Amino acid sequence: MGTRRPAETGRALFLLVLPGIWVAAVLIMQVLLPARIQLAPLLAAAPAIACAGTGRRQCVWLAGLCAFVALLPATPGNGSGGEAQRIGTFAAILTVVAVSFVISVRRQRMIGELNQVRAVAEVAQRVLLRPPRPAVGDVLVAARSASASAGASVGGDFYDIVDTPYGVRAIIGDVRGSGLGAVEVAAVLLGSFREAAYDEPDLRDVVRRLEVSLRRFLGDADAAAAHVPLADGARLWETSNSLAVAPPRMVVDVREEFASVAVVSIRPDGWLEHVSCGHAPPLMVRCGAVSTVQGQSVGLPLGLSALAPGADDRARLVVTPFDSGDSLLLYTDGVTDSGGPDVEPLPLTQILEDLADAEPEYVLSAIEAEVTVRARGARARDLAMLLVHRP
Repeated sequence: MGTRRPAETGRALFLLVLPGIWVAAVLIMQVLLPARIQLAPLLAAAPAIACAGTGRRQCVWLAGLCAFVALLPATPGNGSGGEAQRIGTFAAILTVVAVSFVISVRRQRMIGELNQVRAVAEVAQRVLLRPPRPAVGDVLVAARSASASAGASVGGDFYDIVDTPYGVRAIIGDVRGSGLGAVEVAAVLLGSFREAAYDEPDLRDVVRRLEVSLRRFLGDADAAAAHVPLADGARLWETSNSLAVAPPRMVVDVREEFASVAVVSIRPDGWLEHVSCGHAPPLMVRCGAVSTVQGQSVGLPLGLSALAPGADDRARLVVTPFDSGDSLLLYTDGVTDSGGPDVEPLPLTQILEDLADAEPEYVLSAIEAEVTVRARGARARDLAMLLVHRP
């Protein structure tokens, strides 16, 4: 558990003593104002303030007790009218304490459930977008990702890198749009890559497997869109062993869903293979100079291959040396266009040239800092970066 910052500790302490401050302020004002002005009913707000502040049941009880004790000398009985006012104020304080206590109990229960959901979501996001090890195979690796969706660390931009019998293989991709629909497509492509990267010797066959998986998923989503939900909002999914009830999946617009990806393979013999499906070309850093790994032809994004059914994707394969000391940066357009249409694109080439001799983690930290400055703290797009270096 991390230590609290001084500002957070001060705020928590202030919320803890706020009901007492309120009671003291009411008593001081009662003494200073004329006797005909009665402020004792304001003491009933103390438990409500405790409930809104810390939300702890103990604080609600303590604030109510302080209000009761302060009420005793605050409103002396002056005939039947004074006694009636005192009884009414006591009843008001008791009512507010009871209501605040019930609200506090429900609030604590909801906070516990929210923390549990957050813990599950964090585990699920780590499984989907796994942080890479510092070294994979014979290369050093650093990665960064960020989501434009509030409260999420995974978006439509994704990456992965695995050590296979055919070399170290990596993927980076950008799903059209953002939000949960894009995350769903990213999960499909990552799962397909993690299987195909180990099975297919030819990198182009890995890309074909990605295309097939995406088509299959979009076809399933299309069928789901035409499906009439059951009365209880659930759907029966037939498995090999039984029928399981599952909530309906979010339906995305399959007619416009696609993803640009770049897949690379660092072979054991020191060569780099690269296939681009509508994605920004990687940047190679060699001897302090930065160049673009770009073939003669860039294929269509995944999901749009039906627009050119007769196209030969073998022209998309690029083979180039990847020697000791070389680095390769894979990135999405959320990095270069982080500042929006009114800001100049991020000069990645210049940054890589200035940091040609730096460690991969430091390079990505510098790029991430520049992206944050340009986005002015309000990131509007998902982003992902993957830097590999052969020492």
